[in-house]
Amino acid sequence: MTPTATALLTATAKSTASPTRTATPTLTPSPAPSNCSCPLEWLTGNCHSSIAATLAQSPTLDINTFYQVRDILSKGTAGQKYIAIYEQHGAEVIKLMTTDAALRTKALQTLTLWQPTLQALTTEQGANALITADLANSMDSFLQDLAAKGSPTLQQAMQTIIAENPPAQLVGKTIVQAQEKVAPAGWQVYLPLIMR
Repeated sequence: MTPTATALLTATAKSTASPTRTATPTLTPSPAPSNCSCPLEWLTGNCHSSIAATLAQSPTLDINTFYQVRDILSKGTAGQKYIAIYEQHGAEVIKLMTTDAALRTKALQTLTLWQPTLQALTTEQGANALITADLANSMDSFLQDLAAKGSPTLQQAMQTIIAENPPAQLVGKTIVQAQEKVAPAGWQVYLPLIMR
């Protein structure tokens, strides 16, 4: 996921199947409640339980990884901008995924594909995690689909993100190099000094 797209988009789903019969999963979730505007929370079933059956069949996402990436991105002006875009358009993205199973599936596949690379960033292994063509293509395809299916303001936001950080230009770079575009180096985490 490009660093900007990370700000645009984890997951435990509980199955409530009866011990004597198996519930048939519903693949079309009900609309998210009005207080849920985070697509990531919605995708992982944290906003609405009706997608739990779908997500039980999907790869598990670690929502904490994505929150840690958001915190990293928030250190830079560009990262703050992309987080604001995510927050501004979250409800619309949820609405699109509610009615479009292919878009919902693509979102889950993209996040799942990017998760190990993003985990490397959050665990200080990002200098060894390369952005591959598959990663870039998955993100570009997802953002293009959002642009094609969204409102004019969402279309403009996605085109801005793609123009500012073309996914193809990130191929071969480490996730740390990509992250530095939106949250430049210079911020550090300092641990307390322990003296013996």
